[in-house]
Amino acid sequence: FLVKELGDFEDMQLLELRSLDDESEFERILLGLVPGGIRMMAMEDAFGQRTEIHFENLLINAPTDPGLFRFTPPAHVDVVGVAALPE
Repeated sequence: FLVKELGDFEDMQLLELRSLDDESEFERILLGLVPGGIRMMAMEDAFGQRTEIHFENLLINAPTDPGLFRFTPPAHVDVVGVAALPE
């Protein structure tokens, strides 16, 4: 992507990312940045379709329960490529 600063808009610093790949899924991505992180992302495809995502109440490096990242395969399921994980 080619990155270009677009200046301030609605209390955000806007960055424009333009794809350098002709076959990219998105031609342009706009990022709205604030001091605490990202507030908005807009993606535009070759057909002119635009998808906007607005971020609110972001928590950066918030504590998480390690149990959220445990996976127990259901019975009668083959698991391929199992790596030993530290306890």
